[in-house]
Amino acid sequence: MAALTLAAQLTLLLSGCWDRRELEDLGFILLVGIDRGQQQAIRVTAQIAIPSGIAAVGGGGGGAGGGGGDGGGVPVVVTAVEAPSLPAALDMINTYVSRRATLLHLVALVISEDLARGDANRYIGATARFREFRRTAYLLVSKGRAEDFVRALRPRLEKSPAKYLNSILSSYNYTGFILRSQVQQFIVETESSGHDPIAVLVAPFARARETGQPDRSPPDEGSYQAGDVPATAVTPVQFMGTAVFHDDRLVGTLDGDETRALAMIRGEFRRCMFTVTEPVEGKNATLDLRPGRRPSIHIEWDGRGRPRISVRLVFDAEAASVEGTTDYSRPENRKLLEQAAAQKIQDLGRETVRKTQQWNADVFGFGDRARHNFLRWTDWKAARWLDHYGEAEFNLEVKVNIRREGFHFAPVHFHPIDEVTR
Repeated sequence: MAALTLAAQLTLLLSGCWDRRELEDLGFILLVGIDRGQQQAIRVTAQIAIPSGIAAVGGGGGGAGGGGGDGGGVPVVVTAVEAPSLPAALDMINTYVSRRATLLHLVALVISEDLARGDANRYIGATARFREFRRTAYLLVSKGRAEDFVRALRPRLEKSPAKYLNSILSSYNYTGFILRSQVQQFIVETESSGHDPIAVLVAPFARARETGQPDRSPPDEGSYQAGDVPATAVTPVQFMGTAVFHDDRLVGTLDGDETRALAMIRGEFRRCMFTVTEPVEGKNATLDLRPGRRPSIHIEWDGRGRPRISVRLVFDAEAASVEGTTDYSRPENRKLLEQAAAQKIQDLGRETVRKTQQWNADVFGFGDRARHNFLRWTDWKAARWLDHYGEAEFNLEVKVNIRREGFHFAPVHFHPIDEVTR
């Protein structure tokens, strides 16, 4: 009798697969772009994977361009529709796409710059409620229309746009020109009382000019923003810079160098090739720069109640390229190069903080550290840090240690041609 009772109870656990969805019936959306709509609230552009094309690429079979359509040889199809919300847009897409559109494999969400300057969280926060939406998806802000970016994303080195996006958005580990930004991180920082959110700045390559217009002259490798990099198109999109938000509205953008400074102070910097003007001959020297230790940040208030922020950064470097003939293996010369690199990082960091203070946007997270100076939560809320961040005094100290001079210690000396012939 007990066995029969146990068997009857176990049958309750065998609920079956009544809600299963076959993979062959699903259309996986890899990238979503959101613009302002003309007839509806938003215009949603979806990049949907063509499974047979991706399978052919993965198996080394024939071309994947059979179903390319708008993908231009890439195994995806792109469609756009106006709708009141993203979930409603999926239903509208399902009226003419044979497979059921799903966000289960979403890689990135792109919003237009125009939409971001409005009430961005109105759409991002509302979209994140949907159970299919992946909060780990990357958040991108596109110069111009998000639809243009989605349609332009046709990678050539990678047939899979998902792999391309994951690879290019991981480049912050070795360039520092972008920062990691996900939807969940954006929502958390938007709701924070001591931190403003950011997003990766992107643009279609069609916006790029033959010669960029950086803020600094002569331009450095990081003096550009997405859409301005003077390069030959391999993939007609660019990822460079940071979109800065105050609360949930876009207030400004940072270029690649300023994004590096942001990463350094936030403690998210990993590595980059950093070019400085060497102090002896005035020529370019490129350093393989890495963090030497975590940033040291101290925040206090002066007698007038004004915040004072003090930051100390330490870096280790290796000389990757030096154009001049100065011997930087000599300690006295190496010290000069270290000071030049430290001064450039210091100037860049101060300028970046000054720019964010003009926008009153604490994207560095100083407020999260300042909160520890308050014993009670009510006192911290009353301080209204994000409203007074622009008034803070900022001090930055930078130390660069060149640990290695590269494989060739001394500079290369070339003999004049007349000496060689003699």
